[in-house]
Amino acid sequence: MLPLFKALQTKHLALLAVVATFTSTQLIAAPKSQSISTYKKSDACPAKFYDVSLPENGKLCQVFAADLPASLTLFVPQAPTEVLSYYTQGTKQFTSSEQIKKRYVLRSIDSSTTLIISKDGQGSQVDILVTSLHKS
Repeated sequence: MLPLFKALQTKHLALLAVVATFTSTQLIAAPKSQSISTYKKSDACPAKFYDVSLPENGKLCQVFAADLPASLTLFVPQAPTEVLSYYTQGTKQFTSSEQIKKRYVLRSIDSSTTLIISKDGQGSQVDILVTSLHKS
């Protein structure tokens, strides 16, 4: 076998092993304060992540940290400006927003939550960071 082909084949097999391990172990636990059970990364998103409502058509949710400071990322098939409107119109939870390098950054009134909305293919990626429980 040619050395280059053998090296490529070895790297390809290693990559397949990593992908198989990653996809077969991706059960994501929801925060303990929520009443949803463990869900898979590919399942529909929960209605809320802490105090943040999630769009009904959100998908590919992945919780990176369930306990505070908590973070979740999801995909929404709408443009970033539409997602921005979802979070700013009709709610008083997020008031300050700014655009940084083609990303919208929203902060909650009490600074306990930050959302970052960015273009992702034919939709948007929404990253949610909750640093503390909502302060009333």
